[in-house]
Order: sequence, then structure tokens, then C-alpha cells
Amino acid sequence: MKRKYLDRFQLEDYHFDPTNWENVYIGNLPNDKKEQFIRRQEAIELFLLSDMSIKNITTTTGISRSEIYRLLTRCLSLKDDGTIYGFAGLLAYSRVKSYEVDEYGDNYSGSFNKLLTDYPELKTLLFTEYFSTDKNFVREKKQSVKNIHRKFISHCRELGISEDSYPFTTTSKAFKSIERYLNGLLKSNSSLGAKMNGPDAFMLHKSVNNTTNAYTDLIRPYERVEFDGHQIDAIFSIIIYTPHGDKVIVNLNRLWLLCVIDVSSRAVIGYHISFSNKNYSTAEVLKCFKKALLPWKPKKLSIPGLQYNEGDGFPSFILENTQYALWDEICMDNAKAHLSHKMINHLTELRCAINYGPVATPTGRSIVERFFLTLEHNGFHRIPSTTGSNVRDPKRDKAEERSIIYEITVDQLEEVMDVVIANYNNTSHSANLGLTPLNIIKQRLERGMHIRKLPQHMQSNLNLFPSKKTTKVKGDISNGRTPYIFFEYSRYTSIKLINDSSMIGEKLTLFIDEENIQTIQAYNEDGTYYDTLTASGKWSRMPHSLIMRKLIMKHRNIEEFNYLDHQDPIAAYQEFLKTKSISDKQARRKLQEIERYKKEHNIKVQLEKQSIENQKVINSQEVLQSKIIQQRQLSKITDEAQIKLENNVIDTTQIKISERHKKIIEESKVKKGNSITY
Repeated sequence: MKRKYLDRFQLEDYHFDPTNWENVYIGNLPNDKKEQFIRRQEAIELFLLSDMSIKNITTTTGISRSEIYRLLTRCLSLKDDGTIYGFAGLLAYSRVKSYEVDEYGDNYSGSFNKLLTDYPELKTLLFTEYFSTDKNFVREKKQSVKNIHRKFISHCRELGISEDSYPFTTTSKAFKSIERYLNGLLKSNSSLGAKMNGPDAFMLHKSVNNTTNAYTDLIRPYERVEFDGHQIDAIFSIIIYTPHGDKVIVNLNRLWLLCVIDVSSRAVIGYHISFSNKNYSTAEVLKCFKKALLPWKPKKLSIPGLQYNEGDGFPSFILENTQYALWDEICMDNAKAHLSHKMINHLTELRCAINYGPVATPTGRSIVERFFLTLEHNGFHRIPSTTGSNVRDPKRDKAEERSIIYEITVDQLEEVMDVVIANYNNTSHSANLGLTPLNIIKQRLERGMHIRKLPQHMQSNLNLFPSKKTTKVKGDISNGRTPYIFFEYSRYTSIKLINDSSMIGEKLTLFIDEENIQTIQAYNEDGTYYDTLTASGKWSRMPHSLIMRKLIMKHRNIEEFNYLDHQDPIAAYQEFLKTKSISDKQARRKLQEIERYKKEHNIKVQLEKQSIENQKVINSQEVLQSKIIQQRQLSKITDEAQIKLENNVIDTTQIKISERHKKIIEESKVKKGNSITY
């Protein structure tokens, strides 16, 4: 039954039930204060939960009637957030009620609160000036208390407060009271306080420890992965050989490391190094995803002493069940490269959920961010060409010079990066209770946890993220033009298409691997596979990417360079970049991209094979030419002998004829001498 005394408190019945109040821990209190609190708590509970008379409660607990009422008033007093103090009001020396103003005494406690109550404009002024919330006026950010106090006193005069009243009657003119009040505002408005201290502080305030940890229940491998890019805090060099054979070492600005990491185990499942200057592209993000989906292979290391330890590697290499593994959800930030329709479409086709999270909250991807921090401290900040963590870091001194002196090349970076990440996956982690990421995945798979995988037909297809385009087949049999399609400065056709004039005017859907457009897969309108079309002319000689072809044609169209009919465009463009890269940083990045592309697609091996085949052809041609020359020489000798023989016959005949002529002449003379004259 509710006591009549409680009617004076304008509260809901819910507040009169002590079982709904927050508990108070009294373990740190002295023994006498503990006993005092227990007796007070018993008295309040008997008053609110029982029908015992106030007299009997006083007898039972030893607390006077007036004291019970005073304690009850403290417990039912409202805090600033609208809740009651509850059992906290029973603690000795705890402040529950604001000080009241003694208008006739010398004590100014509470005078400042009364001033703000009488003049709400002053309260608004302090809040607005301290947090700079009024966007209609330009204010100094994070103003000092001294400056705010000056504005406060000036506003008091504008409000007509007399000089013989508070705050003018105090020595500091309420400076200390304003300072305490502003500190209280900061504590009670932590969000505005964080925003006042800059975007980084505000971002951390929004994302750290405000909600239940989203990762506590994630134990299944590949259930969620995080992706992000990090600019490496180091400068690297590239070695260029000029057309004259001279060696030139030039610097390359900081590179980007793109990484996909599993949340449940902290294992890195794929990474990619981008040579982009300002930011990486969607195409490079897809390259990183492709490397995370396909099985990893150890690199051939060229640095002396650098090697993989036993058990080091990536999950797709160490654990067979994780090959071609697909993730269910991926967390990324709101970078432009992540928001493209191409990116969303490809991930959607893999039935993967995309979680972009709030803007400017990298702590939403805390695992990958922590990995980058570990990598910097234990890796890049230890090499001679590091730029350090900030502009004041002494480690960044002469980073460019050291990069050239020690020839810290991008090729070495890729080898070191591969070994470091492979070792990271095989190193015990505190978040895994001392287990390695690889061990975590292995144990959970053995417990029967399921991982999605790429469909079987996609596992053998290296073109995991193709671009699609529909085009018409061109051609004109009456003019002798066989069927073909046109794509990015080149015709594409095949033996099947050349001999199939019925396809002219029909539509084909092209599946384009932007990493290698030497060939294109073509499908009919009904979805059936038609044929693989090959680029014509010079573009058919070597694998090349779409970006490479566009760059080559861009430089060619502005007549920066040209290639002869018998040259490979890729080789010609590379020679052009070698000369240009000595003074152009962008050319260095493009040159390094081509070098890496040649490695990934084994173009060097193909060039060597082609060179061998060409040499065989040349040798066979030389042998054939030699035989022809010999035959011609033999024929010439025979011809000369024949001519000489014929000449000899002619000479003999002529001699015979001459001798015969002489004989006839002599005979004529004899006959003339013996003739009879009449």
C-alpha cells in the first residue's frame, strides 16, 4: 500500500519500488560507513515495501523519523538526466541537491546557478561559445575560458545587471564558476566535446565502445572479412636501363597496400600492391579480391637470406579446404573505388553482402587497421628508406637518398611483403588466445564449420570479374570484308567467325578480361558459347591489359611516340617509358606496372620462346638461302661452261668457214688464170 507521504513526490509508481533502483557497491567504504549505509537501506526498503509504522522502523533501524524522511527525499530527487538517485542518495557526503543561494551571507555558493536561472541568455551564451554550435556566426574554435569569460561579463552588462550585484561583486567576476560550469558541460556533452577537438576525436567517439562489440560472436572462418588500403610509409626505387645501356636509379613515391583479412581468425587471405599515386582504382581492388579467392603460391625469392619459415603461408596454400573460399560479408569504407557499380555488381554475383559502415569510421574495420599498424611498426618503419609515421619522425630523414643508395627496389618490396604476411599468418596472436590465425581456421574447420566456395565452373576460370559488352558483328562479303567485331582500337575475329558470314549483323555478348584483352570470349544472344576471338595485327602478339592499350594509344594519338609496323606495341611503349621515366614519376609507375604484368603473365618466358622460334626460322631461312646461293653458283658455272663450249664451237665453225672461203678464192684465182680470152 502506497504511503500518503509519497504523494508530494510527482513521480510514477515505478520509482517508489526500490527493487527497480540501481545497486550501489559499498565494498570500498570503511566499516562504519558500510554499517551506516546498510541501516539506511533497510529503513528505506521497510518504508516503501512494508506496512510497518514509522515508529517501528525507527526502533528497528535506529534511524530517526526526520532522518528517514530526509534520506527518502534524497533517494527520490531527480538527476539532470531525469532519473532518480535511488540508493546513491544514501551514501554519506554524496551531493544530491544544488547549493541554495544565501542572499544575505558572504557565501556565494549557488549564486552562479541562480544567475543562469534568472538569465537563460547567459546559459545559452556559454553553451554556444564553448561548443561553437551557432553556424550563423564565425567563431573561434575551442575558445579559451578567459575569452569566454570576457564575453560573459560583457553580456551581463548588456542585460542590465548592476555593478553591485553578482557576478561583479566577486574578485574574479565568476571566472572560477564559469570554468567549473564549462568543465561540467564538456563531461555531460561528450559528443560535442569530441567534435570540438577535431574530426579524428569525433570519429573515434562515434565508433569506439559505444555499442556492443560486433565481432564477439563471429567464430566461423570467412563469415566476415575486412578490406582496406594503406599507403606504405617508405620510399622505393626502380632501376632503369636507358636505350644506350646506362643504369639509372630513380625514386618511386609511396605505394598502396590493399589487404583482405578474415575477422574470426585475423588471417590475411589476400593482398595486392598498387603503384597508384593519389589513390587506387576499382580495377586494383578487384585484383586484390581475385588474389584472395585463388590459391596462393610462394614466390621465387632472390634476396639472400630471405626465406619462408616452416608452416608459413596463406590459408589457401596451407589448408586445402580453404582453396577458392568465399566470404559471406565484406566490410569496406566509403572510398570512391569501393562504391562503383562495377564493384557492387561483381560482389553481388558472388552472393556477398557489402557493409560500408558509417562515413569516416575506420575503427569499424579495426582488425585490418590494427594489422596495418603492426606491419608498419614491425616492417616498413625498420627499413632505411622509411618516411616514418609523421612529418616530424626522425626516421624519415634522407629517405629518398637511402632508397637510391641501398637500391631498395619494388621487386624486393614484393618479396619481403609476401614473406612477412605469410609469417604473420603463422604467428600466435593475443586476440586468438595465443593461437596462430592458420591454427584457428584449421581447428574450426575440423569442428565442422562450413565455408562457401567458388562454383566449380569458376575455379578454372581466371577471369573472375569480367566486363560485359554487347556488340554487333561487322563485315561485308560483297566487298570481301570477312566478319569481325571492333573493340578498343582493334579488330577481333576467329577462324570460325571468318567463315561464318551469317553472323554479320548479329549481336555477340563479350566477356572481357581487362587484365588480358589479347583474346575475348564471345557468347550468342541465347547465352551459348560462340568462340574465342583474337585481336588482329600487332595486338595479337603478346598479352596486354585494357589500361595498357589505352595508355599506348593515348601517347600515340598525341604523337609522343610511335611504333613501327614490325614492332610489338608493348615493347615499344616500354622503351618509351624507360626514357621518359628518368624525369617523370608517373612514367616510373607505369613502367613498373608493365614490368610486374610481364612477370605475372610470363611474358618474358614467352618472349624467350618466341625468340628461340624466331631464331630457328632465321636459321632455317639462312640455310635455305645458302643452298639457293650455292645452287645459283653451280648454275652459273654450268652456264658459263656451256657458253664457253658454244663459243668454241662457233669459233671452230667460223675457222672452218674462213678456211673454206680461202680455198674457194684460191680456186677461183687459178681458174681465172687459165681461162681463154676471146
